[in-house]
Amino acid sequence: MNAATATNPQTLLTAYPCTGVRLYAEPILLVHGWGIDSQIWQTLPQQLSQFADVLTLDLPGFGQSPPLEDYSQAGLIRWMAEVLPERCYLLGLSLGGMLSCAFAAQYPQRISGSDYPFQQPQFCR
Repeated sequence: MNAATATNPQTLLTAYPCTGVRLYAEPILLVHGWGIDSQIWQTLPQQLSQFADVLTLDLPGFGQSPPLEDYSQAGLIRWMAEVLPERCYLLGLSLGGMLSCAFAAQYPQRISGSDYPFQQPQFCR
């Protein structure tokens, strides 16, 4: 795997630098769903890195990331505000989609674009 791993005190971010023609100025950040970690993305980060820098992260309590004391939506959004880049594209799966959607609503200036495949309708309210 051609990824550089950077450990933040609160999370594990894995960077996949762009290897081809950069079509997107800001990174694409992949946010996993409930009960899984960033490994769910398998080869997608490498495929997307042909066109942009790609980041994956482990939400608190998943993968290499330690849990949060305040594991509420508001607590997770605050955590995301600390660890996400200043501006990015968000791609969230299930719980990751719900959190990405809420983050984008609270911090629209930090989002270049977003998509939430397989997000449950109740997460969109």
